[in-house]
Amino acid sequence: MVTTTTTTTTTTTTTTTTTFIEKRPNEKTIIPFTQNKVGGHVPMFRLPYHHAICKSVTNTRERIFYENILSHHPECIPFLPTYMGSIRLNNHNNRSSDCLLLLQQQHIDFINKQNVVVDDTEYIILEDLTQNKRKPCMLDLKMGTRQHGVYASCTKIASQSSKCENSTSRQLGVRLCGMQVFKTNHRRFEYQDKYAGRRLTTQRSFQDALFHFLHDGTTLLIDFIPILIEKLYQLYHLIESLPGYRFYGSSLFIVYDAEDQDTIDVRLIDFARCVTRLELRENIQKMTCPPSSPKDPDHGFLIGLQSIIQALENILTAQ
Repeated sequence: MVTTTTTTTTTTTTTTTTTFIEKRPNEKTIIPFTQNKVGGHVPMFRLPYHHAICKSVTNTRERIFYENILSHHPECIPFLPTYMGSIRLNNHNNRSSDCLLLLQQQHIDFINKQNVVVDDTEYIILEDLTQNKRKPCMLDLKMGTRQHGVYASCTKIASQSSKCENSTSRQLGVRLCGMQVFKTNHRRFEYQDKYAGRRLTTQRSFQDALFHFLHDGTTLLIDFIPILIEKLYQLYHLIESLPGYRFYGSSLFIVYDAEDQDTIDVRLIDFARCVTRLELRENIQKMTCPPSSPKDPDHGFLIGLQSIIQALENILTAQ
């Protein structure tokens, strides 16, 4: 049995209800999510019948962030994967046991390190943004000039700051974290991981990576560029209107289908280290590394959006 918790929001109240996900006969409740994943390191599984992804909640701040932003800022919904609540997997029947055994086998290092209780594990349920895409081309861009969270240890602060200083994050406010793109001339996918992204240190190298993502091996998908620029300007104004929110460690996820080049989608993902205005107001004294201007919007994130827009405009102008 898989139990889900979904949140229903109105203008004045938020209520939580528990429902049950039905499954078809002989259908596995969850399957490992290893394909169509270009970034991230936490366990993820797909609920194939429901077009959803289960993401391990290693830090409950991600769930809190989703529920806060949906309750107080519904204007953000177009830029978020659909949030379906939380799910707790248990070990009460053989089918769930099989799935949880997969969790243990596929992610044993993570489980040991995080002390996850395998027979009672919580996930958040999110829309699968690659659903129905035959050849999904995906770009994961780590956003902001700062990556460490507000409760980070000295070791984590030093580690994340070093990654920013030695990549495009500090200068441009954005860093390539993962890429999957289908090249029609070779009839295969090409990949770049986060380590390749860290080796990009200049504005030109980052711009070249965007060009590579939008080129199918034969043609530059130039019609996508004005659409992306418009969406990013919309997102810029949205983030600018959220003083007190911090999107540390979040990613901009861009996806299109190489077989159906009609649409391109832009979403924000990965909110484990993000902070709401309410949390800043209530807990700033407990934070090891609070933001320097807590009443401002996330300027580091805005710098990243400006850098992406500039790179896209440069690509468009050169054609």
